[in-house]
Amino acid sequence: HLLYILKTIRIAENCPNFQTDPLKTYCGIAFTHVFTVIPYAHWKILLPELPSILETFQWNFLDLFLVLLSSALAERFKQINKTVLHTQVKDESFWREIREDYTKLWTMCQTINDSVCHLVSLSFGGNLFFICWQMFNSVRPMTGTVQTIYFCYSFGYLVGRTLVVSMYCCWINDEGKEVLASLFNLASQHYGPE
Repeated sequence: HLLYILKTIRIAENCPNFQTDPLKTYCGIAFTHVFTVIPYAHWKILLPELPSILETFQWNFLDLFLVLLSSALAERFKQINKTVLHTQVKDESFWREIREDYTKLWTMCQTINDSVCHLVSLSFGGNLFFICWQMFNSVRPMTGTVQTIYFCYSFGYLVGRTLVVSMYCCWINDEGKEVLASLFNLASQHYGPE
């Protein structure tokens, strides 16, 4: 967000009004959609700037929430996998406990998925939109070093965060499938009444 502000200040420096009122020139460029509708005043800068900061925080928080939630569920599946691989005595009660744990965890994943699926779509759609927007803006000529640094960092950050969220969300499925292989290859002497 700070790089965006710095980039916009660099653009505003090229305007003829920058020397007389730099803040007004910056706001005229950064928030054209606001200050073409309402007249400019210094206190009115908060009207567009505060929601912009809050939206940036919410956007980062949503991606972080999805990564942490996904890693918690994937680690629990991984814990079940390690238990299956490292336990020496695997009798009927052991397999029953593993199946019950797996079923509870799978049910919890389904419940969480029903609650969070819209957030995943919102996160991925928002990230994809901003990647496309950055690609569109890359067609315009970049006038300086700050603009080039902002573009490279912002684009790289967007692509990186989208990949991280996607990979962590997929990690749950990968870990969940691993324990299924052990459960499906179970010897017939360990079959229970269920």
